[in-house]
Amino acid sequence: MNLSRWVRGLITGSAMLLAPLFCLADDGRPVIDLILPVDNAPLREFATQVQTHNRDYDVRQFIQAPPPQAEQGDILVTVSDSLLEVIAGEDYPQKVALYVSETAFLDHKAPGVSAVYSNQPLRRQLALTSAILDQRPARIAVPYLNPYFLENLATAITHYPHLSPKVEAASADRPTEVINRLIQQVDVLLATPEIEIYNADTIRSILLSSYRHRTMVIGPNEGFVTAGALASVVSQPVHYALQLNTILKTAKETGAMPPADYPREFDVAINGSVARSLGLSHLNAELLKKRIQDSLSRSGL
Repeated sequence: MNLSRWVRGLITGSAMLLAPLFCLADDGRPVIDLILPVDNAPLREFATQVQTHNRDYDVRQFIQAPPPQAEQGDILVTVSDSLLEVIAGEDYPQKVALYVSETAFLDHKAPGVSAVYSNQPLRRQLALTSAILDQRPARIAVPYLNPYFLENLATAITHYPHLSPKVEAASADRPTEVINRLIQQVDVLLATPEIEIYNADTIRSILLSSYRHRTMVIGPNEGFVTAGALASVVSQPVHYALQLNTILKTAKETGAMPPADYPREFDVAINGSVARSLGLSHLNAELLKKRIQDSLSRSGL
């Protein structure tokens, strides 16, 4: 199950403190206070994954806010952008933000906080694009709002000389105008992980335009692939749970929290119907993943 579906419809307003949804016996293990944005079955499943892959810790669940200071554990772990203010304002020895937007996390500048981003690096999506095309020359459009992603693209695109980027800033008010115009001029639309551009209000227009002009859409996430994008690199809940374990091991060994990073493990999601309509029914997710890994290894990205 994709983690992006778990954090939809986040509760806004004042934080709501609940009793732990479960609490293991006090057996001397360090305590993780896992703060979830909402209480639902998928997030409970994710909490189970966190416990399963972090058995050296006692994982307690709370909704939207940690317990009172006198009852707090050793490690604070939050899930989603909506809890960035919470993690920045709490005084825990160790703090980790999971499934947070890269740009939102960087904007908060929370010192001493480690994180695993919700978005994939553009270099992986570029490697996926190259693998799908089997390194054939292609024109790719990359509309953006935040110049941060333009800088990331500039670093990675040099390793893919067969891909000719057409980059243009989109309007925050009417992003689909630029995107739909670019779709008519290129072979591939590479979507940045900017929800201001790619969201429930814009997805229909963008995908209909891509169908009409037979333009491949790569990214930005599994939700877009389900809706009609061709493919995307994605990370699953278990990947985040395992990476949390790696972060905590590193902190224990070095005495410092590692810097924020992208999810290290990933899969490839493909929309089979869209692939067939584009004459790409041969695409294989595992083979594409292997090609991405090989490409990134060769280029040192």
